[in-house]
Amino acid sequence: MNYDIVINNGLVVFGNENQAEFLNLGIISDKIVNISKEKLIGKKNIDANGKIVSPGFIDPHCHSDLSVFFDYEMTSKIFQGVTTEINGNCGIGMTPTIAGHEKELKKYVIDHFLTPKDFKLEEYRDLNSLKDVIITKKAVTNQGYLVGTGCLRIGAKGFRTDEVTKLDLEIMAEALRKEFSAGALGVSFGLIYQPGNFMLKDEIIEIMKVVAENDKITSFHMRNEGENIIEAIKEVIDCAEKSKCKTNISHLKIMSKNNWGKSKEILQLLEDARNKGLKITYDQYPYMATSTTLMVLFPQEIFNGNIEEFITNISKITAEDRKKILNNINSRGGSKNILISNSFLPNNKYSGKTVEDIIQEMKLNEVDTILLLVKETQGRAKAIYFSMCEEDMDNFMKCSYSVIGSDGSSIPIENINSLFGKPHPRNLGTFPKFIKLNREKQLFSIEVMINKITKRTADLYCIKDRGEIKIGNYADITIFDYNNVEDTSTFENPFQKAKGIEYVIVNGKIVIENGNYTGIKAGIFID
Repeated sequence: MNYDIVINNGLVVFGNENQAEFLNLGIISDKIVNISKEKLIGKKNIDANGKIVSPGFIDPHCHSDLSVFFDYEMTSKIFQGVTTEINGNCGIGMTPTIAGHEKELKKYVIDHFLTPKDFKLEEYRDLNSLKDVIITKKAVTNQGYLVGTGCLRIGAKGFRTDEVTKLDLEIMAEALRKEFSAGALGVSFGLIYQPGNFMLKDEIIEIMKVVAENDKITSFHMRNEGENIIEAIKEVIDCAEKSKCKTNISHLKIMSKNNWGKSKEILQLLEDARNKGLKITYDQYPYMATSTTLMVLFPQEIFNGNIEEFITNISKITAEDRKKILNNINSRGGSKNILISNSFLPNNKYSGKTVEDIIQEMKLNEVDTILLLVKETQGRAKAIYFSMCEEDMDNFMKCSYSVIGSDGSSIPIENINSLFGKPHPRNLGTFPKFIKLNREKQLFSIEVMINKITKRTADLYCIKDRGEIKIGNYADITIFDYNNVEDTSTFENPFQKAKGIEYVIVNGKIVIENGNYTGIKAGIFID
């Protein structure tokens, strides 16, 4: 056969947990067409001697929703070996737009995403229009999307805190079904962010029933990941049981030292639910620091989703409010463990500094410093919170039904731009770090390790013909040196590409060659 690409002499790890074998692969166009013990010859021949040949890694928890709109080469995921990203997580997305609340949705998108210059959200009202952009412009990696329920609720009620009506639910359900018909893989809830935190259990269940009817998946950023995490887990389980919907918990973790050690109790709750027949799983990143906006430090009764109103009334915050804010600061590690990753201010003002550093500079107390940062950045500032422990992280990682996800975005590595601040290393090193941890701690066999970042994720999100080395599947392939894979991105110096990821092929196109980006954008829309 006249192969476009041949990969010889590699240890093929199929993605399905079958025993790895030394085999050769033949690729024509965008498909794997031959898997053979015989040496193959193609137009392009890759010698994978001493290397692992794996399905391209699939990242189920991404925030790369707008990456295709930037002119920069968004390479932070491809350098990790990731070939497919699933966006629209944590209830946050950019579609659909429902008539009557366009301005609120635009503000929502601007508050949660770094947006390109001259970006016009009004041109992208649904997933079909976003799909057209990806088809036209191409992406570095394949792009799949969940529907953020924040967009749905804004479309029905804006940022109002009252309960939804029957009509509201009908509006949300209709918009959701249209997004499913356009190729959405499921929905996500962000129960810590406005307006997601206004959603009551009955509303959540009704939306999940629509998801179940369409045989899709629901992903949850739970209502609490700290002192009330057990209650939050139980809420998700109850919603899954009553809706009969396949459910995934996003970035499962335990924050705050007072709560460390609850991983075994949480895993038992999930195991009990699975034994009852519930289809419940979770994703996780291999870091002990979280990352999100500073606004999570303000309880719902203090901040109700309207940034402008909140900033206008900052001076009216009461002593009782201050106690609540301070409690949230402490639960997320305290001021010395909160690092500003991006202030979105000129010259990266504050980026790379801890809140404690800024306290000393400004001569303010902790709460006033946070209020100052929120006011100056109009609530957009993002931070990294060092608030987890290694034992819980390892316990979650060892679980047989978990998958690995970055909770990160595709961003530039080689052409660094100040727009991106000092991001969490998970954006640049999640999958190499997981591989390195497996090598050092001997958590899994090679076959199980690869399954957790390929086929298991593809099956969870019903992604067809990817995640497995198989004749007829798409040629999404990662070739790496297992003994030398290493994440090099750090909190101090995040913009560094991982070591050991040597080739990455997306839809039959070589995107990483000998560790270098070829400039090719071969990613497509995944549905």
